[in-house]
Amino acid sequence: MNDNKQHNEDFLNQKLGKQPGFNMPDNYFNNLENDLMSKLIVEDLPEKCGFETPEHYFDSLEDQILNKINDETKTSEPKVISLRKRMVKFTSFAAAASVVLFITFQFINIPTTTEETNITIDEWFENSDVTTDELALLFDDQDFSENDLSYASDDNSIEDYLDNIDNSSLLDEIQ
Repeated sequence: MNDNKQHNEDFLNQKLGKQPGFNMPDNYFNNLENDLMSKLIVEDLPEKCGFETPEHYFDSLEDQILNKINDETKTSEPKVISLRKRMVKFTSFAAAASVVLFITFQFINIPTTTEETNITIDEWFENSDVTTDELALLFDDQDFSENDLSYASDDNSIEDYLDNIDNSSLLDEIQ
């Protein structure tokens, strides 16, 4: 654009010899924000402090505190925590827990499986020196019926058993 236009305000001011009515110092806007904020903060500060202390307050404060501490230590007894109350609570809880455990073990029967009992009986027979004569003395004829001792099976199952059995175990049984 052409700087020398007739409608340009600066051009007209130069021709007419008019100067604007306001002058600004150099770098005026660079420090304006800081100056404005510092003036606002200073204006908001109170002129007097909100708290006042009585005259000669700190002169006698130390003596007053020491006197209170000495009076409290002389007259007050040390705090004692009673163990008796705690022991009574503890023993009552222990008694209640033992009663609950006793009732639980007395009235709740945990069923054992017959397989586990058969295994333990078999282990006892294998590990003990009990003879068949001793066992015969323990049992009466009425304890067993013929159905309990008989093993009903067909010929095929007996043949399968004899085919699958280990010969060394048969020899051990014979001797």
